[in-house]
Amino acid sequence: MKRLLTIALATVMLVSCFAVSAFAAAGDTEMLLEIGDVFGTLVQSEAIDVSNSGEYTLTATLSKAASSSADASFIGVKTTAGNVEQKTALPDGTTVTVTALEFDGTKVELDADKSTSTVKNGVLDGNNGVVLLFKMGGLNALTGDVPADFTEVKVTFTVNNPEAPAEAPAETPAETPAETPAETPAEPEAPKAETSAPANTGVVLAVLPMAVAAAALALSKKR
Repeated sequence: MKRLLTIALATVMLVSCFAVSAFAAAGDTEMLLEIGDVFGTLVQSEAIDVSNSGEYTLTATLSKAASSSADASFIGVKTTAGNVEQKTALPDGTTVTVTALEFDGTKVELDADKSTSTVKNGVLDGNNGVVLLFKMGGLNALTGDVPADFTEVKVTFTVNNPEAPAEAPAETPAETPAETPAETPAEPEAPKAETSAPANTGVVLAVLPMAVAAAALALSKKR
């Protein structure tokens, strides 16, 4: 009897832990991509934080090729809150718009009017987010057909959070002042050619009268 009570108590504690974890996950600012059968197997991408305005991309991969049957009856970008009782932490007025949907790298056109949702009273379209395809509910934002077989679904979406701080514009680097070219030193002037007579001209002129006198003296001696 004690063993049964111990097992029962452990089970209750385990379930409580899961409940606490699920509750703790609610009320965050994360979103994920979900595809599959809402009453069967669902494949989810990693959850990413979208508290800042911007563009995001999510990818979910199936373990085997899916067809347009139950395995692809639901495709949506949603908050991690599971139902209307779990509030998202994204503020009211936040808009989420899916801008692109790809199956195995092939884009499918979307109806813009059906590809956006707004957070109201703490929920994003019942916390199902932006539903791109929900066959049972008759919701379809695709203007083209779902491929017969695919394994990868990729969505690109934008988030506009009115309370997110605006990103500071990138600073424009200050212009570097143009450098003043260094002054080229003036080339030394070439020496001017001398126009005066050579310096020894005066010596020749001074000796010339002496030579004339000597010649006259020699001539007088011959006579």
